[in-house]
Formats: sequence, C-alpha cells, structure tokens
Amino acid sequence: SSPHPSPSPHPSPNPNPNPNPTPNLNPNLVYPLSPAQRLFLTGYAAVGAFLDPRRDDLVAMLGETTGEVALRGLRDRMAADEVGAALLAERPSITAASIEAAGLHGMPEGSFGRAYLDFMEKHGFDADGRAPVRFVADPELAFVMQRYRQGHDFWHVLAALPPSVLGEVALKWFE
Repeated sequence: SSPHPSPSPHPSPNPNPNPNPTPNLNPNLVYPLSPAQRLFLTGYAAVGAFLDPRRDDLVAMLGETTGEVALRGLRDRMAADEVGAALLAERPSITAASIEAAGLHGMPEGSFGRAYLDFMEKHGFDADGRAPVRFVADPELAFVMQRYRQGHDFWHVLAALPPSVLGEVALKWFE
C-alpha cells in the first residue's frame, strides 16, 4: 500500500475524451510481453515479493503478469452489472482530486468516507500514488487492474486491516 510516483514526469496526452481519465494508463508506459518475458518477470516478481513482501512494485508486477484470467472475469462481471458497465464505459478514477471533490473532509465521524480519509492520512498514503499498470496490454483490462488498485485501501477500511505484511496477506485472501 505504499505509494509510488509516476515513472514519467511528462506523460503523453490521453486520447480518451473522458474528463476524468484514469491516471497512469498511458499507452506509452505499457510493455507488451512475449511468453518468455512474461515467465521471467513472473518468476522475478514472485521471488522478490517472497523475499521482501513490502515490495509492492513486485506484488503489482506479479498481479499483472499472472492475472489476465482474473481480470477478464472481473471485467465480465462488471460488464454484466449496470454500475459496473457504467464504470467500464466512463473509466472514472479514484484520485486525490476526486476525493477532495467528494468532500470527505466534511463527512461525519463514523462514515465510510471519513474512515477512508483518516486511514489514508494516518498512513501517509495518497490516492494518486498507485503504481501504473505496465504489463496489461488490453486497455479495458488495464483499467480494471488500475481500478482494483485504486479501491484496495477501501477494503483495508472495510475489513479493519492495517497496511502491514500480515494485513496485506489477509486482505489478498479476502479480495
């Protein structure tokens, strides 16, 4: 759950006319992989994440290189649901700006919005800090992965799990 800066200070313009495009889905940052490259990166990420589970960049890489079937399943479930289909069509982002626009600072104690904001502030997290999707070439699946990442800390709040190694493992099981 630790934030990572965007790898490029000057991202290419997003051709998507959506006024709230998903950040970090720059097609210039996506690396299509051959089967050999996918196998190598999967092994590298798995070993590295096992040796240091705090390496969320490797956990993200592992999810991208092994998660196509799960992403397709999530996308299909989203497409079959009215709200999910709207998310796929609009591709909104959970960003610092959208959180500010939602007025979370003014939400009452005990509300989910306030609990999420408190969690993010307590741990020094930033909604814009998620790693970009780099190894999912299909733009729709890349959006599903990015949205999954953006919503990850919601689950921490709902499940009352800390962003520790044990909390992350428990959350992955829950997710």
